[in-house]
Amino acid sequence: MVQVVRFETTVFEPADRFQAWRDTVAGAHSRSEVRSDHEDDFRAGIHAVRFGAVQVVSMAMPAVHTDRTARHIRQTGSDDIELDFTRVGSAGVEQGGRYTVLEPGAALIVDSAFPQQAWCGPGFGEYMSVQIPRAVFSAVASGAEVAGRGPLRLDRGLGAVLVSHLDALLAHGAECTESEAAALERITLDLVGALCAEYSPTDSLLARIKLYIQHHAADSGLCPAQIAAAHHVSLRYVHRLFQAESVTVSAYIRAARLERCRTDLADPRHDGRPVHAIGARWGFADPSHFTRVFREAYGATPFEYRSGRRAAS
Repeated sequence: MVQVVRFETTVFEPADRFQAWRDTVAGAHSRSEVRSDHEDDFRAGIHAVRFGAVQVVSMAMPAVHTDRTARHIRQTGSDDIELDFTRVGSAGVEQGGRYTVLEPGAALIVDSAFPQQAWCGPGFGEYMSVQIPRAVFSAVASGAEVAGRGPLRLDRGLGAVLVSHLDALLAHGAECTESEAAALERITLDLVGALCAEYSPTDSLLARIKLYIQHHAADSGLCPAQIAAAHHVSLRYVHRLFQAESVTVSAYIRAARLERCRTDLADPRHDGRPVHAIGARWGFADPSHFTRVFREAYGATPFEYRSGRRAAS
């Protein structure tokens, strides 16, 4: 199901515009304290489109300063990973003692579960954010790997493709059917995951292994030994690479497979396929085991997750 939010402060009286903006952003973006030198007549707009687990937000606004504190995090319980970037104008983010300035053509991964300060300006600017729940993001990339690192390039190659894709989602997302929305969610996650893999600090090998796991998630024989053989390294070395991220190889494989199952359960094109068949398609031969690990990852059984999606539509 596609959810669309469009909002312009100019529908309010000048004195009410800034508060209306703060209230809207709190619902469509991370809650934070917002300040601006233009509060007396705050002219801004927001356009947000949600495809399943993925939300794309575009904002046009004058210079602001935001402060997301531990109190805001406790109030909202937000646990998203964000890909933030500018289209017009400059922005800066400080998180975890690292300060990064963003100009058009670069993006930053930001962890909403940790305090941050940010600014944009000095003039009127356009800014975008892709918000993905941590559990989903971790299945396609590694948030710990890239959060707070230097900017990711969006002015060439895969980054430029992603930006064009996000622009198209905003322009045409409201026209999409439920089945099309599910497919676009998967495409967006794959593009974000592939872009993050390019900027992995262990870069080459670990990034290649993770992409290999994503591409072979349906292979029932996928295991650490197969991965080691495919990359011409020892099994011990593969385990050592994942140890640095506090996750086992098997756990990463399981998370990748569960995310594929979740995507299929969210896609009405697969409504005729039994839940256990979807699990089997992605390597979960035992239906009871599939139900248990899916509930641990997403807080609902596969049947409950599919039923909730149908009820929402």
